[in-house]
Order: sequence, then C-alpha cells, then structure tokens
Amino acid sequence: MSQSNPNSGSVDSPSGLSGGHLPSPYLPTTSGLPSPFQAPGVHTAQNPPGPPNSPKKKAAWFVIPAVVIVAGALGYGCFAGFDVEPKPSDRELLITVEDVTAGLSFQKDAKFETIKRTWYIDGSVDLTYEYDDTNGKVPVYISSQVTRTASRKDADGQYVGMKLGAKAVFGMMTSDLSEVPRDDWIKWGDRSTSVALSVPQGYVGYYFVGQKGDRVVLFVLGGLPVTEDGSLAKMLLPKLEKAASGGL
Repeated sequence: MSQSNPNSGSVDSPSGLSGGHLPSPYLPTTSGLPSPFQAPGVHTAQNPPGPPNSPKKKAAWFVIPAVVIVAGALGYGCFAGFDVEPKPSDRELLITVEDVTAGLSFQKDAKFETIKRTWYIDGSVDLTYEYDDTNGKVPVYISSQVTRTASRKDADGQYVGMKLGAKAVFGMMTSDLSEVPRDDWIKWGDRSTSVALSVPQGYVGYYFVGQKGDRVVLFVLGGLPVTEDGSLAKMLLPKLEKAASGGL
C-alpha cells in the first residue's frame, strides 16, 4: 500500500480528489504555456480560416522543446486531418469533468467544455476532451485524449511522444512543482505511466499515459488535489477499458 504524502492535508472523496484547489501558478493552462495536449492528433481550440471540416496538419509531439518536435515529426509523421462531428457515444470513451468531480460539490459550466473528433488520412482517429476553467473560483483543468492509431508501431511512437511532451511541459512550470512517478497507483494496458504533480503542500495534479494495442490514452488533471486511497484508479480503469474497446 502506498504511503500518503505527509504534507497533504486533502480530504478523501469518491473520485480520488479533495475539495481544495490548486493555486493558479500550478495549473497547466493554455495561456502563455504550451498545452499538455498538443501531442500528435491534438489541435488548439482555434480552427484555421476556411470552411467547416477544412484540413489541418497533425501536430508533432509538443510545441516545446524543439528537439521534441523534430523527434515527433520524424518518428510519427504528419498527416492531414479533418475535424468531424463527434458521435453521441464519444463522450463515454473520454474522461470528463463529471468523472473527475463525482462526489464533490462542483458545478460544471458547459461553456468551458469541448469535445472533438478528428479523422486522419492514414486512418487514425483522435477523440479529445477539454474542460478549462482555470480562472474560476475553483480553477480546474481536465483534458483527455483517446487515439486509435493506424498501426501498433504508430501507437508505440504516440505513447513515447506523449510521455516526453508531458514531462517537458510540466518541467517548465514553477520550480517547486515536481513530478512523482506513481505507477503503484495504476497500471494498465501494454504499458502506462502514472505521475502525480506535487508541491510542498501535497499532490496538486496528475497525468497518465497508457497504451493498449493500437490505442493510446492521455489524461491530465490540474486544479484539484489528488488523494491516494485507490479511488483514482477506480475512476480511471473503467474509462480506460471503454477507451480501449469502444468504437472509434
């Protein structure tokens, strides 16, 4: 059984989170900082000029550092993609604000939520979800991505790129924010990475990258402290299995 962070004063909740919130300097916002979700297949919220469903370029790993971009572009490739209408069932494959805040006194505001489906000419498909209320009374940032790649080899590259990108992005944040490997919290699929984000006061965020066959899943949370009573895994595992087996 894992040991609790001795500096964490969080209160356990059914979703593995406490009722406190993360001070804004620690939030992975999209303002002034590359989004943790600009990995292959993920786009910014702004669409390029042109009619609906106009082609886009598939982003290489992350915006920074440059070496990560180059490695991603060479290892995974860039493909033209088209945003298409999400299916009603897509939400069930993604980790949403309702999943994360279950059992907490939290009021969702739909204007901060986006769901996107992107199809690529190589046959891969991305589903992306974002809830970005980092300026709210309780600042919350949640994002998840499910990718069905064109091959297992592509999934291998996507998994590595997401890990490198997340590490690069969070490594650029404040000096007192550290990454704590917590694979003891959750292991899934063919391989996975589970990381808690910590400050001296305790755990204040989390990210997870997992691969199963030709599918890769990314989940990042900021703004709500994370507890380690096992309830985080209870929330994530059913969603991960749906992501691995659901129709894309």
